[in-house]
Amino acid sequence: MKKILIFLFFLQCAHVFACSVPVFRYALERWHPDPYVIQLNYNTTHTNKLSEILDTLRTFDYDYSFIIEKIKTSGKSPQINLLYPKISGLKTNVWEGPMTVNNIKKILDSPVRREIARRIIGGDSAVLLLLEGDNEKRNNEVAATLSKNISIIEEEIKLPHEYADIPEEDLQIYDTNIVFKLSMLRLSKTNSNDGILNNMLTQFLPESIPKDSFPIVYPIFGRGRMLTAMFAKDVTERNLQGLCEYIAGECSCEIKGQNPGIDLLFSVDWDSLIEPGINLDAMLPPLAGFAEFTPAESETNFTAVKAVKIVKPKNKLKLWKNVIIIFGIIALGGAVIKIVKK
Repeated sequence: MKKILIFLFFLQCAHVFACSVPVFRYALERWHPDPYVIQLNYNTTHTNKLSEILDTLRTFDYDYSFIIEKIKTSGKSPQINLLYPKISGLKTNVWEGPMTVNNIKKILDSPVRREIARRIIGGDSAVLLLLEGDNEKRNNEVAATLSKNISIIEEEIKLPHEYADIPEEDLQIYDTNIVFKLSMLRLSKTNSNDGILNNMLTQFLPESIPKDSFPIVYPIFGRGRMLTAMFAKDVTERNLQGLCEYIAGECSCEIKGQNPGIDLLFSVDWDSLIEPGINLDAMLPPLAGFAEFTPAESETNFTAVKAVKIVKPKNKLKLWKNVIIIFGIIALGGAVIKIVKK
């Protein structure tokens, strides 16, 4: 509980410097997933099998969701190693097994991943994936808590364009007809069809986590980005509300790596399935030092570029204001951590 409270605090701090596009919408349109690493360990006697594997991988290579590393070995059976994206810093193997076409297909696609993608493309802002444990009663209790709170949160959550303090010009940035929508999906630990997804969800967790941590809830949004792992005891109305406020809130940073979470491996052609709803031109600031260019009337006749006037900021205290806000957040964060530790 202490860790989830600190996590939620810093999620809220992230919105201090934000644009008005909701996180879930910006992530869906602009955050390309970090590629997983697929290592193919083979020797010279298995070149035909390697060629077959590579052909299969090419048919699933959407959105640069994985990179391939071919590793020559001697005297070993051909094997596949699946690793988390390098940018994540996670050194643990997600999965390893024989180098077969069937295993490649299980690495790249599965029923639950396909259903998550179907829901997000269909309009869900996030899917709450419930990874079940061995205690069926506990699984049902947490599932009931999620079901109860989903409808409440959907009614209470406000998107950035519904805030009173959003500037009028920022309302042109994205489609304000979108709504915040959640759904829950259950995944059994014994589901063999989604065993590799199960590994993606658990291999980064400490080995010593107690059994009563299950079921675990994973909020998934965007192009398969997993925000965090919420243990059973932390699944409360307050914590769910905090996570959803981040997902529905103003996007704190256009750079995905500066936001919390880790990508799951999806083989989905997101770009062809998503209808863009963000007005990029309205969102980006004018290019400094450039003026409007007029098409030339002929090869030898062109219109001169007008001089660009440099406008000094009206408020000279803006920088100091931001510095004060940052130090205020740091101080408040330290206070929160001390209180939680007590």
